[in-house]
Amino acid sequence: MLATHASYRSPSDSPHRRSSGTPLASRLRFLLVVCAVLYVLGLWMWSPSSTPRTMKTMRAAEPPVVEHKVPSDVIEVVQPILVDAQADRRPEPAPMAIPTPSTVENVERIPDDPLDFIPEVTKVAVVTNPADVSTPEAAAQARPEPEVTPIASSAIPAAPIASVSPTSTPESTTALPTPSSTASLLLSLDEATLNMMTARARYRELQMKRLEAIQAVHAVKREIERIKEQMQVHAKVIADDDAKSVLHLSSDYKRQSHQRRFRCLGWRATEGCDPNGKRQPELDRSCLQIVPAERSGYCEIEDRDTGERFRVMKISCDTMRWDSRLRCFEAYDFPNFAIQSVEVVKNATLAAPPTPEVLEPAAVEKSKRGIAIVVYPKLLPSAYATLRTLRRQNCTLPVELWFKPDELDENDVILQTMRRTLGPVTLRSIDDGKIRGFMTKIHAIHESTFDDVLFLDADNVPVKDPTYLFDLPEYQRTGALFWPDFWHPNHTIFNIHERSLVWEYLDLDVVDMFEQESGQLLINRQKSTIPMALTKFYAFHRPNLLEKFKIVHGDKDLFRFAWIKSNVSYSMVQYAPAIAGNLINDMFCGQTMVQHDPRGDIIFLHRNAKKLEGRKITKHPKPSKTPTLPGMKQVDEDGEDDAKEIVEESVDPVIWTHLLQLKPTSTRQDYTIEIFKASDAFPKGQWCYGKPSPAAPHFNTFRFADLAFRDIENEIRAYAIEATDLAASHAPVPAPGAGVLTT
Repeated sequence: MLATHASYRSPSDSPHRRSSGTPLASRLRFLLVVCAVLYVLGLWMWSPSSTPRTMKTMRAAEPPVVEHKVPSDVIEVVQPILVDAQADRRPEPAPMAIPTPSTVENVERIPDDPLDFIPEVTKVAVVTNPADVSTPEAAAQARPEPEVTPIASSAIPAAPIASVSPTSTPESTTALPTPSSTASLLLSLDEATLNMMTARARYRELQMKRLEAIQAVHAVKREIERIKEQMQVHAKVIADDDAKSVLHLSSDYKRQSHQRRFRCLGWRATEGCDPNGKRQPELDRSCLQIVPAERSGYCEIEDRDTGERFRVMKISCDTMRWDSRLRCFEAYDFPNFAIQSVEVVKNATLAAPPTPEVLEPAAVEKSKRGIAIVVYPKLLPSAYATLRTLRRQNCTLPVELWFKPDELDENDVILQTMRRTLGPVTLRSIDDGKIRGFMTKIHAIHESTFDDVLFLDADNVPVKDPTYLFDLPEYQRTGALFWPDFWHPNHTIFNIHERSLVWEYLDLDVVDMFEQESGQLLINRQKSTIPMALTKFYAFHRPNLLEKFKIVHGDKDLFRFAWIKSNVSYSMVQYAPAIAGNLINDMFCGQTMVQHDPRGDIIFLHRNAKKLEGRKITKHPKPSKTPTLPGMKQVDEDGEDDAKEIVEESVDPVIWTHLLQLKPTSTRQDYTIEIFKASDAFPKGQWCYGKPSPAAPHFNTFRFADLAFRDIENEIRAYAIEATDLAASHAPVPAPGAGVLTT
């Protein structure tokens, strides 16, 4: 570009004279000048860093351009002076440092638009008039202070620079460009182009540095990941070698009488949902951290005396329930629990009186049969309905009603009415405050005065007199008759299957059978002294890991586990539970578990999803019709008090219209009970169990109206209303005569 500037020898060298020799070069040069002007003009108009100003304002702000004559003896143009841009411009970017992971974010923030670097690298070209000086030194002294004008998009003129004489006025017309003004324009344009090229080169340099920095950071990251992988592989090798020295607690140890002193070392994670699989040390947890239910592994404990290490609480990915909270710091009691249960069995065996296989006639007369029921306030209508139903069925078995005094007053009118009118009924109080929840059931059976006790949940209604159950050979042979639940190892919501933690905790072999439902239990207490003692130990032991880790649900499976652990025989009904519910718009909603006797006949209707409430009175404030000032009484239009309550009355709805039962030809694999939300045709928010379709495969559907006990629901609904009416019309009164037995 400077060589092109030097070709202009004097003002007399006009373009017309030179173009005669090289017309094509002159045209190309002219086109180059026009393109440069248009390019700079475009940058000025669309540059994001320019300050928007109108053309008129910018032209008015421009200083007049004075034409300087170039003497003929000047061979080349003086080198232009470069002046820095305005002080308020951004400084030039600093040289890039060696990229590190901590600076990669700053490196990647380099702008992608090359025009953003123009303000930092743009310089100002000032042309000095050579005619005013003779030597470089004189030129330096005589050079006037130029007015600094940045060559930015906002400072580029909108039209070619014209030659303006000192005597020109703003009203003067613009003259055509002279050779001198054209040369000056070319110099300015060439400097702008040079600055643009410098900016572009700087941008490309920064982009290359940016790419190099990013590549270097990525290389560092890859190296870090590679090192991490190597460390993990090395840690796994070490962990696998270490795991070989961690012993398994054998059943022989759990059957010993000596308990060891253990301390927790932590949770050890394993691969492949296998507690005996390869180690995953990166997923290990401390003794106090909660172990996710979907992880596999084991708790590592150490014998404080011998230093031996053991693995306990071995779980797979589906061993624990999703809502369980397992932590290894409680594992110290885990291996000793089985030893303690063995000790309980030994003590119960020594204390149990010998039971002859065949009872003497006097012993048969002395044996007492009866029914035990635990009640609390919410279940009083259900208990009253169950007891009224038993007496209507001509059942004369004596009944024990167990309650906690801190929950239910012994003088409650419903309790006293049952005792006086539905006898023989004995009220039994549970005064131990530590006995709560499902433990009351175990306590009631353990402390009952009956030798043969039929325990019933208060909301469990027999469809006929259950006295015949005591004489069934299945019960007489074993002294215990249990009933199945909806769930089995192939389909369970309580995680009682082959990989359950219950087998290790109780030191039992895996048993493939239905889970137990404890809404009804038939037990001979003389024959069941040992397993009943073990059941009580399971329920009352502290810390109760069975409950805390949700290994089992309440008491429902404790009975069969205690019988299995103590090696005492029991009988289990072999018919899967049926489901009673209502059918609306071809959707079945189960609300009641239906149990059979050992012959397959229906015997119990357990309303475990929908309790009887009787007559329910709901009161809420009556909405006011006339707004009043604060402190004023609201009255209706007829002058009556507008603040009275609205009383709504409701009774239990009919929920037994159909019955769903497993087909005799189907197997346990076909028996899958679903839990689902009812459609809008049912009460809002109602949940159901069973099968939504009455035509579900492997199940038969029966109309309740076709069954022998078709009227039983209307009867118990009426009995429940009778109970709530008693409670509403009578205050508690002291019980006359017989007192309350306490334990």
